[in-house]
Amino acid sequence: MAWVETWFLDFKVLPSEKKARKKVTMGHYDERSPLLGDVEGQRRGREDAEYYSPENSDESDTDVERSEGTRGHSRQASHSSVNSFISFREQEYIQLGDELMDIVWEMHQTKDGWKLEKGDNPEDGIVHSIYNKKIKRKVYRLQSEVDFRAQYLWEECAYNLEENSHWNPTCVESRVLQAISENTDIAYTIAAEAAGGIVAARDFVNLRRWGERNGQYLSLVTHTTFSGMPHQKKYVRGENGPGGFLFVPIPNEQHKCQFLWYLNTNLKGWLPQQAIDVGLTGVMLDYLKYLRIHIEDLKNREKS
Repeated sequence: MAWVETWFLDFKVLPSEKKARKKVTMGHYDERSPLLGDVEGQRRGREDAEYYSPENSDESDTDVERSEGTRGHSRQASHSSVNSFISFREQEYIQLGDELMDIVWEMHQTKDGWKLEKGDNPEDGIVHSIYNKKIKRKVYRLQSEVDFRAQYLWEECAYNLEENSHWNPTCVESRVLQAISENTDIAYTIAAEAAGGIVAARDFVNLRRWGERNGQYLSLVTHTTFSGMPHQKKYVRGENGPGGFLFVPIPNEQHKCQFLWYLNTNLKGWLPQQAIDVGLTGVMLDYLKYLRIHIEDLKNREKS
């Protein structure tokens, strides 16, 4: 049996690995290359590219993908020989996305224990916080109601990430580093300084996952690592725990929705908790203000 295993290693496994490495080298791929290679090339019609299919994934049946015909763009995932060689990384990201959806959904179902931080009406926004024992961190929740259809606002946030910094001054930059599937990617964000400069600008590398669950729309993030975006000297690299946006339709008011933001972040550095509380609640309420302005712009675009 040992001789058979040795023969298989010498004549089957090692040549296969050598061949795979040759493909990677010839294609100028390395460990810092994006997981899916040339995404733009895939979109232009590479013969070996296929659309990512929920039927071939490990995703929960409760997470409904964005249906054909809705707004925004779809993403492709390649199944070429080179990408098959590294597909285990892609599967790890997808599994992490599944876990992210479950964690935030459980957080969303928690009704008791929230402490008021700031705000007293849905129009201006209300921020609560809670210490989550499972993740051992303080989580902030912004609640509000906005005058926009839940699905449309979700699509705007999920599919137009790179437009974020154009209308949201709390964000210096946001862009997709790597598409993983039609509802999963790796993104990079730089958050502007907050609390009058007390909290300096931070950058984040996040896994993003979006989908629908029980008629509610989710666009979520959590910290991840990505070799193509190492630490930048100019910024402190923060880490987001499971959190993100939820858009909940309001019965009998289809043009309104409840907007919730669960913020779970470690800003790193030497910051007192009081400065963190002031900085994060301020950022959340500022974001809501800019979001309302952006919604009015979106409405005007629809009319024109």
